[in-house]
Amino acid sequence: MATPLTQVGALRQLGFHDASAGQEVQLTGVVTYLRDAPGASAVANFNFNLNDETGGVMVYPSEHVRLAPGQQVEVRGVTAMSVHGLRIEKAVVTPGPMKSLPEAVAVSMAALREGGSEGLFVEMEAIVRVSRLESPEISPQRLALDFGPRSRRITAWITRFDQARGIPTAGTMVRLRGVPVRWTNARGQAQGLSLMVNSTDDIETLMPPGEPQSQNLEELQLWSGPDEPARLRKTGGVVTLARPGHLLVVQEGDRAMRFRPAPTGALDETGLPFPQVGDRVTVTGFPVMGEYTTELEEVLVLSADPDVLPAAEAPVDAAAVLAGKGLVDRDGRLFTLRGHLREIQEREDLRLLEMDSGSETFTAVLPREISLPEGASPGAILGLTGVCTLHLTEERRRLGRSPDQFSLLLPNGSAVELVRAPPWWTLPRLLGALGGIAAVAFLAAFWAVLMAGKNARLKAEIGRREEAERRLATERRRVAGDLHDTLEQTLLAAGLQLNAAGRTLATQPEAAADRVALAHQLIARGRQEVRDAVWDLHASGDQVQSLAALLGTACSEVGSSTSAGVTFSVEGPERPVPAQIMAQCIRLVREAVSNAIKHGSPQQVGVTLRFGEGDLRLIVADDGSGFVSGSAPGPETGHFGLAGMKERALRLGGSVEVNTQPGQGTTLTAMIPLPT
Repeated sequence: MATPLTQVGALRQLGFHDASAGQEVQLTGVVTYLRDAPGASAVANFNFNLNDETGGVMVYPSEHVRLAPGQQVEVRGVTAMSVHGLRIEKAVVTPGPMKSLPEAVAVSMAALREGGSEGLFVEMEAIVRVSRLESPEISPQRLALDFGPRSRRITAWITRFDQARGIPTAGTMVRLRGVPVRWTNARGQAQGLSLMVNSTDDIETLMPPGEPQSQNLEELQLWSGPDEPARLRKTGGVVTLARPGHLLVVQEGDRAMRFRPAPTGALDETGLPFPQVGDRVTVTGFPVMGEYTTELEEVLVLSADPDVLPAAEAPVDAAAVLAGKGLVDRDGRLFTLRGHLREIQEREDLRLLEMDSGSETFTAVLPREISLPEGASPGAILGLTGVCTLHLTEERRRLGRSPDQFSLLLPNGSAVELVRAPPWWTLPRLLGALGGIAAVAFLAAFWAVLMAGKNARLKAEIGRREEAERRLATERRRVAGDLHDTLEQTLLAAGLQLNAAGRTLATQPEAAADRVALAHQLIARGRQEVRDAVWDLHASGDQVQSLAALLGTACSEVGSSTSAGVTFSVEGPERPVPAQIMAQCIRLVREAVSNAIKHGSPQQVGVTLRFGEGDLRLIVADDGSGFVSGSAPGPETGHFGLAGMKERALRLGGSVEVNTQPGQGTTLTAMIPLPT
């Protein structure tokens, strides 16, 4: 029988799987945090943190025991992993004498986020951003204090508190003591961070909120950090967009900014109703960097009175939005813009209008419950008035480039004006009319043929036309699939090589030159693949080559252009494979590996070539994100990948099977029969 672990430090050294396996422990330490619902006789709401000289760990007893912070205890139990990280379960607790709490370790918010302090008794100084009460469904109900911006939030949960004695409000600088607990997923990977605090006695007010610093929007737009400690700001303007509980956009002159309201139930909420479009508001909040410009978080509305909306700017088209000077100041401003409605999409609680305007496209967004004007359908010309939201791709953000995309957030239904309804002669109607005319003509001709005794010749002609149409449709699908399976992947690999060369040019010129040379080779291959796709210049079906060797080379080429590991293996004695089948197999594997890397973000992709008695199987398995089976987009949206692979296998008399689940990777198996 294994010797029980006797120090918390030894527990902290265990790997995820060893900790999950239930290692026996026998610990002695002091209770530094205690959660115990008043009058509890069961253990559902009873746990505590134990600290010894080597660290701390959460303990979940098997029976209720009367304890207090600072009390010495002896614990016997087993290790486990949960959403709270490492813990001791099935614990038998023996209470000991009262001791004193250990001296708290002073840490900053940045150090807490970095990790390594879990289970320790720590002390932190920070500014309160939100004070709120946890759901009463959780017993005992706890006080929650939020610190730091939402993107890097730390929440302190206070078990014992008294609202009558006062609770720190937004803007208060406090020093508090507690135990950090890191929330994890099923694999033990960090997701969030909380600080478990015994009572408000462990919170010391260092500085009251004071009067917020008043700044206009132009001054706030120049804010660039640091995020901590960020002081309360006071500002205002006229509301141009209002999403209750989620978002306010205000504008003052030619300056605009987004406000993110404090959560419902904040203890210092003013009680005012949510502002409406056209209200002049005065607010307080904390500045943070948004997607492109400064935003205000945890906003509390101090006043709201009706006012007049600012005049909307009216650029000639979408290109003008992205071309003029002062681009940074256009983010959040009210615009009026015309464009052709290309498509309407509905996503969750939003309606998206995909628009063409000049040489650019943009998306207009409005709540799904708002109706569009009658006649606002694809092909119509619309006039839209909404808030401009600039968007940056990750690459442009890293390079410090200006935004090259934008959307319009529409406040209400009156923001959509039907300038011109779509023409009656839409493509579906035109095709329907032509189809009707063709049907009448065909019937008349058919009747004439019957009357003339030429039925057999007409049937033969119809058969030839149908065969020609089937061949034309098949050829179109083949070309589309071949171009997607080969040219797209080759150009993608070339682009990755050029990007890598650009990153290493200054420090590793020789390596960069090698990558550029490889990119040239890939582009040359792309030209050849285009010729092959159009003219189908493949070897005749009676020639044979080594499929294993060519597949291994293809996997090596794909692996060299991505951070994911790509491996290749062969099972069974290799058999000759006709060149026509071999070419399709190589393209199928390239497409499957590229799809896995592009859509699943895996660490490893394994390719297996398995030879059977009368067939071969191509197995591509990855450890990526997976997806919901049946939800992959198809050729109707321009995605030929999975459909192309299935059709390619079908043309060879085979099949493709995909097994996947979200978060559990994807395995694609293609079966191809071999000629005897």
